[in-house]
Amino acid sequence: MAIPGRHFAQNLIQRRTLLFQLVRRDFEQRFIGSAAGWMWGLIHPLVLLLSWTFVFQVCMHTKLPPNEVTQNYTLFLFCGFLPWLLFQDTVMRSAASMLENSNLITKTVFPAEIVPVSIFLSSLISHLMALVLVIAPLFAIFGYLVYKGIGSLDLNLLTKMPKPVGEVGGGMANAIAGSALILGIASLLGVPAGIGAGIYLAEYGRGGRFGAVVRFTSDVLNGVPSIVIGIVAYAIVVIRQKHFSALAGGVALAIMMIPTITRTTEEMLLLVPTQIREAAFGLGISQWRTTLSITLRTALSGVITGVMLAFARVAGETAPLLFTTLGNQYWSLNLNEPTAALPLQIFTYANSPFDEWHRQAWAGALVLIVMIVLSVSAVRVAVNRGNLRGAR
Repeated sequence: MAIPGRHFAQNLIQRRTLLFQLVRRDFEQRFIGSAAGWMWGLIHPLVLLLSWTFVFQVCMHTKLPPNEVTQNYTLFLFCGFLPWLLFQDTVMRSAASMLENSNLITKTVFPAEIVPVSIFLSSLISHLMALVLVIAPLFAIFGYLVYKGIGSLDLNLLTKMPKPVGEVGGGMANAIAGSALILGIASLLGVPAGIGAGIYLAEYGRGGRFGAVVRFTSDVLNGVPSIVIGIVAYAIVVIRQKHFSALAGGVALAIMMIPTITRTTEEMLLLVPTQIREAAFGLGISQWRTTLSITLRTALSGVITGVMLAFARVAGETAPLLFTTLGNQYWSLNLNEPTAALPLQIFTYANSPFDEWHRQAWAGALVLIVMIVLSVSAVRVAVNRGNLRGAR
């Protein structure tokens, strides 16, 4: 009895295999000096340019309020990108159908070297455009932040306390120290719990009912709004303590960090080959020792990436801190007292009617971003150096 779809799947696999083999072989042999292939491949960016030009004209003739200009340009970028993707998909499908039977290549009107080179250029341009679409918003935000905040960034902002309302000057030293304190508490609570949960799901909870419950809970927590987590932390910490505190803020941010670290750790550990575990078991090493000394060490780089992703996510959160830490205009590093934090200070200054506070809000936002970048970079450098020493 024939299995439905079997021949279709076989033909698809054979087609893709033949396509990739031919691309790799012919590209190595015919790439240099293939003018026809280059000309055909360069049609792709021309189609992209034409489609963007058309959509640009449509967008520019559309009357939108001034506050919707950003949405207008976003629509222009993505709508202009779609026709080019459709064109590229058509080229790829045509090439795949042509290469399904190698005899068809000699019968086509296009030179044989056009197909592999055009596919290569199409893939290259696709990756470059995807890279631009991902990185461009990041550089745009960071560039605008530097433009608005660099003029207000000085030593007083980093070392002085906030000035009373109406006075010029002052700084955010208490908020910077408070943010470091709260993030330190969140990391101490969230990182071990998240890594431990990820280890359990990857090494012990696969296929089990409890593991499925933990995995589902982690996925749900990833989508819970931060303000809801702030309310939960308010209920379980602030109400019991009967006062706001830095500890409550750290607990709220730790709850947000745990699901991201858990799922990332699980996925990284699952990427470690099973043969490594089996080799350790064959040497008589226990499972817990294998997990900590071999499996986790092998996936350490990916685990650290997940930790830094969770850290960067919670570092700029304001809503949970409004319900837990509350903020403080004075210097306070006591875990059981309300503490200042950069996101809270930026939120307060940005909503004020004073230009001096607006200026400091931009500078504080720039300081917050720089703190996150430096923290992530420092941890990454330390982990890479540790891996190199271990390899030696």
